[in-house]
Amino acid sequence: LHRAYPRRLGFYTLTCPYTDVESIYLFNQNINYIVRSYFEELKREYRRLSVPWSYVSVLEYQDSRYDESGVPVLHIHYVAPCYHPGTWEFVLSADALRSLWGQVCRRVLPSRVPLGASVDAQVVKTSAANYLAKYLGKGGRTVAYLASLCPDQVPRQWWSMSRNVRDSIKQ
Repeated sequence: LHRAYPRRLGFYTLTCPYTDVESIYLFNQNINYIVRSYFEELKREYRRLSVPWSYVSVLEYQDSRYDESGVPVLHIHYVAPCYHPGTWEFVLSADALRSLWGQVCRRVLPSRVPLGASVDAQVVKTSAANYLAKYLGKGGRTVAYLASLCPDQVPRQWWSMSRNVRDSIKQ
C-alpha cells in the first residue's frame, strides 16, 4: 500500500466506544463481525465515491488499560488511501468515519453508542508497515492470559486486508 499510495495513506484507530463491562465483552466477542462489517461499509462508500479501496488492519489489546481496569478492550488499527485520487481532499472525514463506526457498532449493541473519541484519523508520514507492525507486536501477554481464561474474548484472526492487497501479495 505504501508503494501504491506514497504520502496518500491514512492511519486510523477505531476504539471500543463502550465503557461498561458487559458491552465491552459483547464488542470483543463480536469483533470479527464488527471488523468485516465496517470494512464492507467503507468499501461501499469508496466505490460510491469512485475511489479505489484497499486496506490492511490489525487488532490490539492495550496491556496498560487491561492492567489498570482488568477489562480487555480491543482496538482496530488500519491503513487505507485517505485522499481522492489526484487531490489532497480526504475521501471521508473523521466525522463520517465516526458515523459509520457507530452504525456498525449499533448492529451488535443497539443502544446509543458514545462516539466522541472512538475514531482517530491521521496521515501516514513515514512507513505504513511500521505503523502496523508496532501494533502486531503489542498485547501478547494479555492475549496469552485471556486465551486460557476466556477464549471467546480473543479474536480468531488478528489482521485483515482487502482482496486486492491479498492478490497483489500472491503475485
